[in-house]
Amino acid sequence: MTTRKTDELGRTLIDSLDEIPRHFDSEDDEREYWSTHSYSDQLLNSLPDEDPGFGLPPRTLVTSLDQVPHFEKELDAFRWWQKHEMTDDLYFSLEEGTPDFERIQPYAERRQRAERRRLASKTKRNVS
Repeated sequence: MTTRKTDELGRTLIDSLDEIPRHFDSEDDEREYWSTHSYSDQLLNSLPDEDPGFGLPPRTLVTSLDQVPHFEKELDAFRWWQKHEMTDDLYFSLEEGTPDFERIQPYAERRQRAERRRLASKTKRNVS
């Protein structure tokens, strides 16, 4: 009897894509399977590094608020921001609560917003 390798959470490590069921009877069955199984490093390292061909198209970097139009509709803003990305320098240069910040903030990358929250909470913790 072969003992299966497990990860630090006790999940069974999968060494081959053939070990994964081709079909699950329900989403609950699939969720249950993935709660008890995980990919092994051996499997992950064996996968090709090729581009899967479904990456997002490149977005234009926004370095100045002058590049950002004023939108009449939120949907227009959403569509514009799908093709544009603000630089970290621009986002972190804006002061919270200002009209410019409020106009840009919803469209900032999640990592930018998370970093700003982290920095703000760090500052608050250091105040005595």
